[in-house]
Amino acid sequence: MSFSVDEELPPYPHDEDYDDSHLDEKESYEGETVAESFDETLDNADDVHGWKFMICAKTFDRLTVFTSKSSIQKYLSLKDEPQNSKARDSQFDGIGVPLFWVKNHKFSISNMITIYKYYINHDTFHQKGFNPETDYFQFCHVSQSSHAQYRTYVLKFTPDPKNSNLDFELVLYAHYIVPVIDYEYKGKFYRWIYGYSTKELRYTYSHYLLDDNQHCIARHVDKSINKIDFEKSKDNPLLQGYMKKLFNKRDKYPRDEYYSSVNLGTLEEKRKRIRIGSYKLDTDFELQDTNYNVAKPIDYYSINSVDLQTSTYVCMAILLKRSEDIKKHREEHKRRRKSFEAVNNVLSNSI
Repeated sequence: MSFSVDEELPPYPHDEDYDDSHLDEKESYEGETVAESFDETLDNADDVHGWKFMICAKTFDRLTVFTSKSSIQKYLSLKDEPQNSKARDSQFDGIGVPLFWVKNHKFSISNMITIYKYYINHDTFHQKGFNPETDYFQFCHVSQSSHAQYRTYVLKFTPDPKNSNLDFELVLYAHYIVPVIDYEYKGKFYRWIYGYSTKELRYTYSHYLLDDNQHCIARHVDKSINKIDFEKSKDNPLLQGYMKKLFNKRDKYPRDEYYSSVNLGTLEEKRKRIRIGSYKLDTDFELQDTNYNVAKPIDYYSINSVDLQTSTYVCMAILLKRSEDIKKHREEHKRRRKSFEAVNNVLSNSI
């Protein structure tokens, strides 16, 4: 794959350009050493019939996505043995290479994130190898809008920067109360279902292909303005009785009828975190391979195996993680402000 992108891309974020001081100081990560060699594999690759993408954070402002934990290890270890010919051959095949890097627009209300996709430049690889500072292009831009009962996330995809005819758009409709996010893709309807925290997990999102007879908040929309048509949705219980739902705690939790028989994957953030090199790991996205064919096995460790539909799922998972990170950051800021106010009141009363 080779691109010659005319538009000027944002500079690749070097580690030294980022300041970690604004992160929560109470966060801690269990360290894992980088693999001693590129050939060392940390994942159990036996009988794997699906993806396990790792969404890694370096700071609040930057995310990097890998196809697996092993891919992170291989990518970092290659820096210590750049002349390893076997390692370079593997990278030529897309192994030991990050899939995406994400720019967070923290000072914008409507613009959320821009996702850049890495690729292997086969024309220059044997001379220069993989270069993370240049071998990427803008793949997806995400914006958000607020409405009366829901929020929309608009994902604009650019699969090939040299062919704008392939560009397309997906719109996710997130209910403010009911824990579902619905969308339409290629004539079918899908849903992300929010799962509340547990002792081990901070949150989960389960991804489903909906049945034809299931209620969906994305079934009746005016696509010209990306808004729900409430006149056509009068029989949809998800969109009726909003005020009643607002004061009914039970409506904030998933119901059996929200799920379907086709589970596509799960996004989850663990409370127990690990650090591999400079990457902080707490979020992974397990995606089932619904097209698995034993006669045509897929290499789940190569970015070259990630097709367009899988890439769209990963971008949505990134969006959901980003929204949860923003929520967490705001909650931490609110707690710190209350703590400061409490201390200030004590000091004021003692004077």
